[in-house]
Amino acid sequence: MIRTILSTIFVGVLAAAIVFPAGAQECSQCLKPLWKSASIFVVEIDAVDQILTPESGADNIRAHVTRILKDDPGKGTQLQAFEAHLRRYDRPMGEPQLYQWDAYQLRAGQQFLIFADSKEGGFAAKLAWPRDIIPLTGEDDPVGDVALILDTLPLPLSVRAQAIAAAVTTSPKPHCQILAQYISSLLISGSDSETSELQSVLENAPASAFSDSAQGALIGLLRTDMALALQNQHGNLASLFIRVAARYFLAEPERAGLRPVSSAQNSLLQFVHSIATFEPARTAVRALPPELAKQVAQKAAALAGDARVQPDFRAMAAELRALVESKQ
Repeated sequence: MIRTILSTIFVGVLAAAIVFPAGAQECSQCLKPLWKSASIFVVEIDAVDQILTPESGADNIRAHVTRILKDDPGKGTQLQAFEAHLRRYDRPMGEPQLYQWDAYQLRAGQQFLIFADSKEGGFAAKLAWPRDIIPLTGEDDPVGDVALILDTLPLPLSVRAQAIAAAVTTSPKPHCQILAQYISSLLISGSDSETSELQSVLENAPASAFSDSAQGALIGLLRTDMALALQNQHGNLASLFIRVAARYFLAEPERAGLRPVSSAQNSLLQFVHSIATFEPARTAVRALPPELAKQVAQKAAALAGDARVQPDFRAMAAELRALVESKQ
């Protein structure tokens, strides 16, 4: 569910950030980060009993909490089994899913990271009406990322940035979209000197340090940070956005045989027109190392000629190629 939320909000709402930086600041502050949820815990499904009617359905589940990251009376306590009732409604194809659990077919053994806004009620109530849900698939490490964020929150900003930089370079699993959002908040809140190490790590760490979806989210967030930097006098964020986006653009998408465009490529292509019309971004493009610029132009040319890619994205890829080649 977080993937849908971030792609909808940060690609749609933040698409105006470069043209209207003041509005972007307002939008960025109206979204409470998931790590500020009142309750955060991991749950494992033990059993699922489905109840179906002509109009709707429900899942009666038995589950147990395996880890509490944030909750009263304290994290790491109250590990227990419980039962919960999850309502579902059948909707025609294409209609929005209004209930968080509509997106999942539940079965025993699944684990989820749960974010709840209220500390009131037991785990069953929080599970039935969560703020957000992240399935734990093993492809990335949202639990580790959220635990890291919560541990660093009391620290000075420069120390937080250093801790995240170290995690990006040393973690064995890719990082998730939540850490991408936390990184964005550190970059725009701190000075260039406070976040210099983090910026350097982002410029040099491999794209595989983040999951496919997190790469796309990070590019969108860095683009917004670049727009906000006009107000906050961060001189390095335009260069950081372009360099990270360029390197991630070269990475092959997950399950490349099923989809030809990665999340990072999707994000950069959607932003190419605004990059071309925004001088700080154009300046950063002109400053790309020649070999990196050549590789980006070649990749863009390949996407522009790939019949599997949607026509509008092929046109964006051609525009990106022209933009990068014009610097040479």
